[in-house]
Amino acid sequence: FGSSVCNPFPTVSHPSTTMRVCLAAALSAAAIEPLRIKGVLPAVFTPFSDDGQSLNTEVVPKFAQYLNATGVQYVFVAGTTGESLSLTTAERMALTEAWAKQGMKVITHVGAESLLDAKALASHAQANGAVALGCMSPVFFKPANVTMLAKWLKEVGAAAPRLPLYYYHIPSMTGVEFMMLDLIKEVEKIGVPSFAGVKYTGLYEPRAFMDFEQCAEYAGGKYEILCGREEMSAQALAVGAQGFIGSQFNFAADLYEELIRRFPTQDYLAVQDQALALLNAWGGGSTGVNGNKQVMDFVNLDMGGARLPSVDASKAEVAAQQQRIRAWCEETKKAINFEPYMCKQSTVVV
Repeated sequence: FGSSVCNPFPTVSHPSTTMRVCLAAALSAAAIEPLRIKGVLPAVFTPFSDDGQSLNTEVVPKFAQYLNATGVQYVFVAGTTGESLSLTTAERMALTEAWAKQGMKVITHVGAESLLDAKALASHAQANGAVALGCMSPVFFKPANVTMLAKWLKEVGAAAPRLPLYYYHIPSMTGVEFMMLDLIKEVEKIGVPSFAGVKYTGLYEPRAFMDFEQCAEYAGGKYEILCGREEMSAQALAVGAQGFIGSQFNFAADLYEELIRRFPTQDYLAVQDQALALLNAWGGGSTGVNGNKQVMDFVNLDMGGARLPSVDASKAEVAAQQQRIRAWCEETKKAINFEPYMCKQSTVVV
């Protein structure tokens, strides 16, 4: 290893100790490469018990089978869609373990209000089969500038040095609105060895697409910039996005893969129209109802009850939503000559 510590003829009394030191040195010196994801991966929903008071990880194997049928290989666990900050640290760890057992490539979100919790989640993810980490900033005691945020990421990354670390940029939820190019430059300045890129969800910000493109091109494309807004997939494709993380990929990943496949021909716009129509079909419920998660009823996957501050939909709301989605299925098949798997899988009829 080119180091006196790793001399093949050690003078220490226990060669196994030297071997462990050498291995640790090699791991820390190894470059952490971005995943380079091509296509879509869902920010998976978190299944609860009927009363929302506990996890129901027994649903995860069936959930994974459904995702596999739509072409999904990666999952983003315990993110915003997964209700991360409504979960305990133990629950978040249990989710990582449950998904890793399904043979999925797991990216675990470890952002938390406590740095110690974030580090514990990162270390656990590395020990339990995750392939990468996502980490948003704390949202109550926010970092004052990009230097503070970069230092936070360095601490989190050090707890799982073998895993690529992606900053999860979602200013609508965190209130942290720094330019990501500034963060990347600060990360390089202070040194965050495992930093691999950004999950860029703040694409609705006025400067976002310019920032996204500059980040993607920075240092010859050194960092991976993932699109985190599926309703803006077409726009993100136009500025070079290749990997996409979103909530609608829980049930319609193949529809978005079809959008990517057809880009940049004129035909892709018709797919984008149907993707937006799906968003409108499941939306519009009562305040506090997670209509997005409720769609899983349509494909016969029970995500359980809501956990406050979310609330359950009424039976009438569920029935109305399912009818709207079934009508959307029929329209989509005609409009783009493509039938999403969710439409084939559902037993709901008009």
